Amino acid sequence: MSLSRITLVGTVHRGSEDELVRILEAISPDLIFEESRPSDFEAWYRNPARYTPEMRAICRYLKMKPARQVPVDGYAIPNGFRGEMISLENFVRSNSLEYCELTGAIDARVDGFGFRFLNSLEYEALSRKEAEIFEKIIGRLGSEAQRKQLSMWNDQIRKREAVMVGNIRGFCGKTPFKEGVFLVGAAHIPAILKLVEGSTMEGGPVEWRRLQQ
Repeated sequence: MSLSRITLVGTVHRGSEDELVRILEAISPDLIFEESRPSDFEAWYRNPARYTPEMRAICRYLKMKPARQVPVDGYAIPNGFRGEMISLENFVRSNSLEYCELTGAIDARVDGFGFRFLNSLEYEALSRKEAEIFEKIIGRLGSEAQRKQLSMWNDQIRKREAVMVGNIRGFCGKTPFKEGVFLVGAAHIPAILKLVEGSTMEGGPVEWRRLQQ
């Protein structure tokens, strides 16, 4: 029984396109899972002016080696939720210097160390601390409505992660491949690794792993 492998590559929709191309070359995937919905996928790729660094890197990689692209995000965040979260973040920023300093430090490391930092345990620890401060400020200083908004947002994110993993599992169960990558927001990686722990597919075992730096 052949082993298929999926490497999780954390992104933040910015960063060095060249660095991501080098990462893709090193992994040499024949399958690329992308954090987009099938209904949006073709429209996004028809408009190069709106390409993210990930999309540009994928296009460059595909000129070197053919690979199948698979959009796996099938969960629609309800309208208005993202705006509510921006409002919550502004509230937290106005009430926590510690949060502002931490997010600034994370951004500086992303700018300075790129994908190496985004895919590190250091990023995971800082991101977890960032979320803890956010929860603490909303819990201590926020209104009941704000606490409800945050709880609903966290629920939406968990559902979206589960849908993406479910779509990948469904695809892998029907389609043989050797080497895959999943380009996904770096903050999702710990939750995804928990969801896929011990995963096997109908077509054979699948190894999920972090990007090896």
